[in-house]
Amino acid sequence: MKKLLIHTAVMLLVISAALSCTTNNSQYSIKGTLNGMEEGTQLEMRLSSTHKNETPFATTTYGKDGFLFTGTMEGPRKVQIYVAGEPGYMGISLFAEPGEITITADAKVAEGPQGNVHNYSNIEISGSKATDMYTQKIAPKRVLNEIYENNHKLSQDIMQAINKARQEQDDAKIEELQKSEAYQAMAAREKSFFDTVGVVMTNMILDNASDWWGPFLMLDQMSYFTKEQEVWWNQFSNEAKNSFYGQLVKEELFPEGFVGKQAPGFTVTDNNNAQQTLSQLLDGKKYVLIDFWASWCKPCRNEIPNFKRIYQEYSSKGFDIVSISTDKNADDWKQALEEEQLPWPNFLDPGTISDLYKVKFIPSTFLVDQNGKIVAENIKGQELEQKLKELLD
Repeated sequence: MKKLLIHTAVMLLVISAALSCTTNNSQYSIKGTLNGMEEGTQLEMRLSSTHKNETPFATTTYGKDGFLFTGTMEGPRKVQIYVAGEPGYMGISLFAEPGEITITADAKVAEGPQGNVHNYSNIEISGSKATDMYTQKIAPKRVLNEIYENNHKLSQDIMQAINKARQEQDDAKIEELQKSEAYQAMAAREKSFFDTVGVVMTNMILDNASDWWGPFLMLDQMSYFTKEQEVWWNQFSNEAKNSFYGQLVKEELFPEGFVGKQAPGFTVTDNNNAQQTLSQLLDGKKYVLIDFWASWCKPCRNEIPNFKRIYQEYSSKGFDIVSISTDKNADDWKQALEEEQLPWPNFLDPGTISDLYKVKFIPSTFLVDQNGKIVAENIKGQELEQKLKELLD
């Protein structure tokens, strides 16, 4: 009996030690000093590069000795540390991973478009191997940034002229500018740039197809995916596909779809602070096109003339459009509304509606009938026109 008790005790110690090792292997500690940050400031940490509106999974308070986040992490995850109430993208990005990570930076309050925000400089991160590796893996982007900045400088004059013509609703001037040598040169530069982007991005992704870095870089470097990215997915290893980031990519590349399902309900606020529900927006209409767009999205804005033409033809027959902007900055949205003069209801996504509809790219559209059922998705141009002709003519 004594030997049995001793043996049992030893086994319990071994199991306890094994569990302890497992816990320690996933334990992370992120501490830091932010020079200029006021004591008592609430800091939050959330996942980033997931194509989702992430909420904080950890909070802490900045004290006289800095800040400290602790917890468990299954593997490297890209995160953002930021002041509560401020946009997450204004914070410090790094990879949280098991082990001890240290951050030092200078923090300075600056006036932003939606209030004061903290800017960070002289950022130094140590103890995160994935953060160091990330810097190496995205190095090819430096060339793209240089080309983009140079193109932007060269195209400033023609873009300012076109924007002015749009504000004045001078279609003749817009047509004249689009035929100019300056516009054609800008278009040629853009084509060359995007061709280069395609080559660089493909190499960057497929050079990392053997592990989680491949799907992560897809999420991190791209705003949305198309059918073309399925070629990349097919070249990923099983390890890459089954990883945390691989599953996020799979969900986005091969969505279940909404056709035939009830449209998720929501409440929105327009630029005059008036609230409306989806039911109210559908009331009295036969079909409503919910259009997700943004001021910065060129394909979205290029589609607006088609929407206006279709709206003019079918609005009297029970068709309406509801545009929901995914802009992070309300002022950008309002400026775009002034420039485009959209004749249908317009709202700013509070950060939840696009998630309800699993919007992964814009423009994204959903055609909803009077009963709230989605009859088509990602439909526009001639396809939308033909569908409405079948339904309303």
